[in-house]
Amino acid sequence: MKVQHEGKTLDVVIVGSPNVNGGYRLSRNSLYPQIASDYERMFGVLKSLHCDVFLGADGDYYKMEQKSRAWRRTVQTSSLTGEAEEIGGRLEME
Repeated sequence: MKVQHEGKTLDVVIVGSPNVNGGYRLSRNSLYPQIASDYERMFGVLKSLHCDVFLGADGDYYKMEQKSRAWRRTVQTSSLTGEAEEIGGRLEME
């Protein structure tokens, strides 16, 4: 996805969950015979994508909790000093 941020166009990649749910079969799956090759192809596609901003289904992918705590501390500090700062800017979809 392309987004605009501070006058620049950025490539944002949003990844669901590149894992296999328990009990699901990647081989000899009569309901989805090509599942293993599709699964393997997914990793090739992900590797090929240009990515400026990575977002995933699980915040652990990009240390969301740590970044959120740091952001909150920055916002609190800004509020205490009376400065109106926009932390992180805004992303606008094209």
